[in-house]
Amino acid sequence: MRTIQVEGAESFTIEAPSVVAYVFNRMPFVVRHESAVQLRATFIVNSQGMEIGSEEREAFGGTVSAMLQQYFQSAFRTLSMTKTATAAGRVLVPSQMMKAMSVVISASATLEDGEIETMNYTVPQDAIFGMIGARETSAMPSKIRLYPNLPQTFDLLANQNTKLYLEELPGGSIVFERVLAVSVDGMASGYRMVNVNMSRIGAAYSLVDIVVRPSMVINGAEVVAPTSWRTVAEVDLSTCGTYLRWLDRHGRWQYFLFRETESSYDTKMVEEWESAATNDPTDYVDGLNNAVNVWRVFSTSNTRKLTARLVDEGLRELLRSLMMAVVVDVYDGKNSAGEHLWHRVQIKPGKVSTNYAPLQDFSVEIEEPEVNSQIP
Repeated sequence: MRTIQVEGAESFTIEAPSVVAYVFNRMPFVVRHESAVQLRATFIVNSQGMEIGSEEREAFGGTVSAMLQQYFQSAFRTLSMTKTATAAGRVLVPSQMMKAMSVVISASATLEDGEIETMNYTVPQDAIFGMIGARETSAMPSKIRLYPNLPQTFDLLANQNTKLYLEELPGGSIVFERVLAVSVDGMASGYRMVNVNMSRIGAAYSLVDIVVRPSMVINGAEVVAPTSWRTVAEVDLSTCGTYLRWLDRHGRWQYFLFRETESSYDTKMVEEWESAATNDPTDYVDGLNNAVNVWRVFSTSNTRKLTARLVDEGLRELLRSLMMAVVVDVYDGKNSAGEHLWHRVQIKPGKVSTNYAPLQDFSVEIEEPEVNSQIP
């Protein structure tokens, strides 16, 4: 939480979430007045200059509060999940998973002598489509796999001075560096989440494993990002398998190429009815007996078991984020125009067990969309 002292209305204090907040966490906004006997406040949530929700609160005493996370979540309902850098064919694009928003707070405090003091203040708020636990950090994943021959992006927080480095392993030789020059106009934190098209810079790392790390420029000096902001990337030139992308808990796209090890189909009857029939066993029409006509509609679901063979703890940590992903896509290849095609699937809830072996298999089951038989 951050505390804001309102200039020109020093008796009022506002408490708000951190300047960068995850919208699926609690987002309390609190107004306090040091000597009010009654306090009223209106909270208006705005996104891209448009009001998306409001709350009014009134209380005896000097404190009112409102939980506003549902309005911040609603700002992402029109979110285009496909606007990644690979879809745009660019090196990087602003991530759709982070928005610059604000809360306009208007308050009036009634004092003991009947005098009324008022306050109007706009709280800028950067919001990320995701959530974070009490013991989690928002750092980048410690390890990923990079696929130079498949579409892939990488998400990170950056500003106009952030430089992205790719360093060879072992040795630390820099094979790629670029100033991202990210516009942060309107961002309260001074940072924006960006989606980098790793496929566009694939030649830089096609033969060696790398470390992906950003840097910042602070007071004119380049500062190396902390270890928690560095990602070790194993390079994999494979293209055969089932390629998934998913949004992790922190609003970042992740990718992995699995091997399909099992597949099962479950067919169930959705509807059944009898049409008019003659009940005459000798009645044939166009060679088909017309005595009894029963129509049935079936629905078939396909569950596919996908396995990552012998992955270490760093990659298992990445893959565990798939188990809680609300958005999961399977890669279908390219169309005739060269556009990358994906279709949405669901993760089947289940249990993943690991032991203390350094390398282990990791399996997950996905459920394809149901297919209905045609109605005759």
